[in-house]
Amino acid sequence: MADPATLMSSLAAELESPEDRYTLEFSLPGRSLAAKRRYQLDAAIFLPLVKGIVHLERGARFVEGRVVLLERHRKPHQGEGWHKGEYVFTVQGSPEEIRVEFDLSFTKGLGEVITSFLEAVSPHESDDLCRRLARLLLRVDERVERADSLCDRLAEAEDPAGRLAHAEALWVHARLLLLIGQDAAGAERAAEGSSQVALSGLPTSPRMSQSGEVLASALRWFRRREAAERVRRCLLDAPADGREA
Repeated sequence: MADPATLMSSLAAELESPEDRYTLEFSLPGRSLAAKRRYQLDAAIFLPLVKGIVHLERGARFVEGRVVLLERHRKPHQGEGWHKGEYVFTVQGSPEEIRVEFDLSFTKGLGEVITSFLEAVSPHESDDLCRRLARLLLRVDERVERADSLCDRLAEAEDPAGRLAHAEALWVHARLLLLIGQDAAGAERAAEGSSQVALSGLPTSPRMSQSGEVLASALRWFRRREAAERVRRCLLDAPADGREA
């Protein structure tokens, strides 16, 4: 079994993808009869959030939203798994939410099958944001279990460094729980992590600070404002420059 630091690093990496140019097909809000169009999107992925800039006819606009998994299903001899994902986001200048569903199987239609084959046998990689999200979401149940197990392994730590490591694991587990729609459990884990940060008296690392900021924003998307504020306040109150409080 991997040591906690290696496992933490792996889990953190699996939730993120650096900013890149993608395409996303959707209908603009406020245009009920408008056909879907494929737009270019410069986006950074920090699950369960995706945010960036979309390029529209009238110029670039900021977009931000959250990803959640939908529809568990069972296949013979394969057990239970997730069937669909959904990206819910807003475009700058409009409060209306846009919902884009995507399949996780890569087998819906001949075009999907051909793209999957090309990606398997060549350096070609689709720029479709939904395909990128689907790849990141594969085996999410396994990641939830790994994060939960890591939290259990670190729960007995009483030294400051151990408490801080436990806090980071709790925040990552919270992000994964939001991703699978368990927002109440995610908010509880987020609050536990905030308490552990305060008890450690140590500054958070850049990676953990970023994770906390993502978590606070995601909790607001899921309307868990109290937990979001605790995470935000925790980050503001944490000591800086490597000095203990």
